[in-house]
Amino acid sequence: MGPSPPTSESLPAAAPVHGMYPLTSHGLRTLWPPPALAAVMPSSMFSPNASGLIRTGHVVAAGQTNTVTQDACGFSLPGGSSTNLSPNGVTLAVVAVSATGTACTWSASSDAGWINNLNPTAGTGSGSITYNADTNTGGSTRTGHITAAGLTFTVTQDACGFSFPGRGHHEYSAE
Repeated sequence: MGPSPPTSESLPAAAPVHGMYPLTSHGLRTLWPPPALAAVMPSSMFSPNASGLIRTGHVVAAGQTNTVTQDACGFSLPGGSSTNLSPNGVTLAVVAVSATGTACTWSASSDAGWINNLNPTAGTGSGSITYNADTNTGGSTRTGHITAAGLTFTVTQDACGFSFPGRGHHEYSAE
């Protein structure tokens, strides 16, 4: 008699391959659910978990209840959470978003008008967001934020300063 089936499994947040998840149980690599069981189970049971919460469900097959726990999507900004730009502005700066699963969805937005042309403003899985920053013609450093996948990326831009050689160094605003 072979090993008994598992009564509890943890599944990844990502979408399954052909509706089935590769699992290791009792040291054996297998697909869960078994093909015969997958054929009779609703496909919605195997949908990716794009939420931010771990979810748990139960499957009753052949009189045995199995508990299935699916991981939540997780995100990070692998390039760091801030940058400092020159007053000259920038075209096509990049913020990287890393997701724990290929079905994890995210959105991106900016709270500052001078940070613009975010592309894309939504994505699935890991990806990169490009953006532009206008020239800072003001006399003070400014800060704006890009929110991507619920995480904050801070953009600080230096002020435009002037100096006059031979007369000492003085900072004057461009205003």
